[in-house]
Amino acid sequence: PWTAHQLVAEHYRDGHVFLTGDAAHLFTPTGGFGMNTGVADAIDIAWKLQAMLEGWGGDQLLDSYHEERRPIGVQNTSTSAGYFYALNNSFRFGEELDEDTPEGGRARQTLIDELDGQVGLIDSSGLLLGYRYEDSSICVQDGTDPVPFDPQHYWPTTRPGHRLPHLWVEEGVSILDRLGRDFTLIRTDPTIDVEALVVAARAAGLPLEVLDVPADIFAEAYECKLVLVRPDLMVGWRADQLPQNATEIIDTVRGALQVD
Repeated sequence: PWTAHQLVAEHYRDGHVFLTGDAAHLFTPTGGFGMNTGVADAIDIAWKLQAMLEGWGGDQLLDSYHEERRPIGVQNTSTSAGYFYALNNSFRFGEELDEDTPEGGRARQTLIDELDGQVGLIDSSGLLLGYRYEDSSICVQDGTDPVPFDPQHYWPTTRPGHRLPHLWVEEGVSILDRLGRDFTLIRTDPTIDVEALVVAARAAGLPLEVLDVPADIFAEAYECKLVLVRPDLMVGWRADQLPQNATEIIDTVRGALQVD
């Protein structure tokens, strides 16, 4: 016997206390989304705690944990519960499924139709890779239209607030393998001068690496020539050229931008 849950904490932070994983949200086991969600919680809060301990995190950084992760907790627990209720409903059929009668045929077809709608239980790339932090205060929004969201389907994008898409740099090596534990500025055009952003990061103490990648592989898929990736693999900013406000970009992604 077990108890099905669809619960999410009202607050992921209370002072110096942060909730992650099962302490923040309880799932039904349907779909197996609980561990994935918990791991993503831990990755999000880990780099932010690192930033505060190392002295480069801003006053708003830790509050962004609740801001970014709680909507994902609500989204994922709701999806899991929806699959649970649908699957549980399918067990209403009994011996009529085995009957060679018109009624048995109708019952089998009804069950087939219902199970077709539950393919997301095993095909959930949209939920696991397509989650996004819409309007996050520590992502520099670029005004582009939102990418569609569907639990089953994943649309790769470098739009700020989304997870950096995987691409192969060479055989057996993903771009994700090339990223370190800090911020990474991915550049598809090495002629673009990014020194101002590097200097701004250095002045703030924010650890930043510049990674040049081949345009013939990355230009189309990554949409912009410059993509700033956070330690949790989420995109914080992107553009084709470095604007004048390099310091503002750095202050935003580290939670230190002062808003009137």
